[in-house]
Amino acid sequence: MTIKERISVLAKRQNTTLQKIESDLDFGRGTISRWDKSSPSVDKLQQVAQYLNVSIDFLLGNVVYDNSPDLYPYEEESETYYTDPEVSEYANKLKNNPGMRILFDAAEDMSKEDIDFVVDLIDKLKKREGK
Repeated sequence: MTIKERISVLAKRQNTTLQKIESDLDFGRGTISRWDKSSPSVDKLQQVAQYLNVSIDFLLGNVVYDNSPDLYPYEEESETYYTDPEVSEYANKLKNNPGMRILFDAAEDMSKEDIDFVVDLIDKLKKREGK
């Protein structure tokens, strides 16, 4: 999501428009709209952030303190990462196990047997280390 898109969502939530923000802040007409293609000055970005009561980092998308789906839509990981549906289902079960997340760096063509081997190896290493 671009800065302009994020500002548009926030403006809509506050029942205002980009044109109204530009007018209130004495910006030229279309200033914020042009931020889709060019970067705003820090000064102008700060003014908009203060106007909308958010941080510059939030406008830039560097921090998330608003779980609104219109600003940060949830994108479920594709279950087609693995070519075999059985392996995909198995991998999806493992992804919720924090100790097994390393498997998601694996190649998409790993077999279930290969994944089982890695899971067993991780379990053995953890037991050996007393974890």
